[in-house]
Amino acid sequence: MKRWLRVVVTLAGLGGAACMAGLPAPTELDARRVTARFPGVKTADLEHGRSLYAVRCSRCHDLFDPGAYSASHWETSVHEMNSRAGLSNDEERLVIQYLVAVASRSERQTSTN
Repeated sequence: MKRWLRVVVTLAGLGGAACMAGLPAPTELDARRVTARFPGVKTADLEHGRSLYAVRCSRCHDLFDPGAYSASHWETSVHEMNSRAGLSNDEERLVIQYLVAVASRSERQTSTN
């Protein structure tokens, strides 16, 4: 039984890695753009949030484009689903930071057009 569990966990991890390939990678500009909202956030934090989003959230549903929703939508949605995704409070914060940072790209472009 333990061998079967290892196979399932490995396959789930590979699936998460495949999902991550389609997600926008965070940049230094993303970190700077959300630093007022999340003081001290680093690009590495956003990358960790991206990884958590890809692996944990894809267990239950297809991943959504972070730019498809507003920052406030992401904060509410991730908070509502954190227990189902098995996220600690710190992991929830990282996922939210990543999604808000990438969503802010779209919000900024919309406000400047």
